[in-house]
Amino acid sequence: MYTSFYLIDNKNEVEPDKLKKEEEKVEIGETKPGINLQGYCINADCLAAKTKLPVWVNLGFGDISFHSEKTSYNCPDCGQSAVTSVTKAMLFNSEHVISSSDNPTPVKDNHYQCFYSIKSGLSYEVKARKIRQHATSLEDLINRSEDAMTSSEIINLVSELQKYLITV
Repeated sequence: MYTSFYLIDNKNEVEPDKLKKEEEKVEIGETKPGINLQGYCINADCLAAKTKLPVWVNLGFGDISFHSEKTSYNCPDCGQSAVTSVTKAMLFNSEHVISSSDNPTPVKDNHYQCFYSIKSGLSYEVKARKIRQHATSLEDLINRSEDAMTSSEIINLVSELQKYLITV
């Protein structure tokens, strides 16, 4: 008869220099350029609803208004107009404007991917357009590119990468 003993390390401390693995989050649906809303399906026969998984609904480019709890969208899993309780908006690869009933001052942006938390009980207006080139001439494009390369965002990014010995 053999007896095995194991030493269990109960330290839950994370060393700051070590990479930490993120938990994988299961989500239903596909995000595409434009407006993407995340909510929950309420169709009792839907697998996404039964497992309480969040679903992404892509609305493409355009203008929309919605109430976080009163608007429903087609579920990518069951196909029914049963996705309600919108909790997150992701504006992907678009020039966009978003505002809410509690803060009508619109937020304008054109980053590759922007996430916005959607508050329960509020109404929202979202506009998303395809990103277009704003330069009026080749010289203007060169100037815009040079300005972008000397922006504080790029300088900070390069500095951060250099900390990890990544050459840019």
